Amino acid sequence: MSPSSELQLSARVGKKQLLSTPRSTDDSDDSGDDIPEKDGLPELVPFMQNGSALLLVRLISFWDRKGSRDMLVFLRISHAVFVYVGGVTLQIVLAAFLLLSIERMGVTFEPRKFSPKFGFEVIDAVHYMESAVANGSNATLPVVFQGADGILSMCVDELGCRYPLFYYLMAIVWNLNVITHIQDGVIQARKFLFVPRRLPGQRIQMEEGKLVVIKCLDAWMKVTCLIVVTVPRMVLALTLGWAGTSFIVLQNKAFTIVVKCMIMTFVFTLDANFFHATVPPAARQRLDKSRIETTLPPIPRDSLWETGVGGIFNFVVCLLIVWFSIDIFYGDLMHFRKACKSYNDSFHIDGVQIPMGFKAAFAEMFTPV
Repeated sequence: MSPSSELQLSARVGKKQLLSTPRSTDDSDDSGDDIPEKDGLPELVPFMQNGSALLLVRLISFWDRKGSRDMLVFLRISHAVFVYVGGVTLQIVLAAFLLLSIERMGVTFEPRKFSPKFGFEVIDAVHYMESAVANGSNATLPVVFQGADGILSMCVDELGCRYPLFYYLMAIVWNLNVITHIQDGVIQARKFLFVPRRLPGQRIQMEEGKLVVIKCLDAWMKVTCLIVVTVPRMVLALTLGWAGTSFIVLQNKAFTIVVKCMIMTFVFTLDANFFHATVPPAARQRLDKSRIETTLPPIPRDSLWETGVGGIFNFVVCLLIVWFSIDIFYGDLMHFRKACKSYNDSFHIDGVQIPMGFKAAFAEMFTPV
């Protein structure tokens, strides 16, 4: 038999043995859990598509060239500054608008406005209504409760959303969104801090295939990265978190709460939208190919934090924020709404609409006009 024939025969035998080998019953599709952790190995972190990332990448490129005075480099940095400042300014303006709206909406229940008008505090009005409900008679209510500008007329407005639980649900949804942005900012800051420190004469960035990898940074460069990327994001997230929660609590109609909560979510995407509108596709592609190398050790996948404790912790923090915002800071307003609801259930306030049941609402949808 010729050598080529022997090789063909051995290949066929080996193929048959490979096909006939039974597959272990312990194999599973979820084989990723068996991959060992890459402890100590650097991680290449991509940049987000926004103005802060564009400015950061172009600044690092400028530093790597040791302050090149090329006109093209100057134009690139100027464009990145414009994109960064424009996106942040839009977010700041809308955040300021929210804060001003909250100031105007909540002024009615502030002591400096409520007390001079009615002669007592909001909590005293709550006690009057609770006493009337407990006694079964509203004859003891002061005169300031009646009339078009009386306290009961305020109840008509505040009972537009009849169920206080709805405020808590929407505030939880909003704050979970805020916590996600804060958590991303903290993770990003930790990765910047773990970028290797540059040695004398070492290049900051290098090309690895199709990627441009930032290999090391000086200490002052890391601080600049935190100031440019992390600090504005954290400040805006905290400001919008508080403003959004207050804005939700001060609304008095369920539909308005849902719509305005969706609109406020748009504020978080303003930076990215402004970036895509003002940055050419070629520049976005270059940013997409940029990476930063960090030695931050990963959290083990079998740790308590990754198996669910982290998610539970975030949710508990969200509940504490909502509890403080609604029951402590706006406690008088929520007590006032609950007292108005109890009073309306006992005596019915003129102007308060009777809630329609599900069957009646469903029938009204298909009733011709």
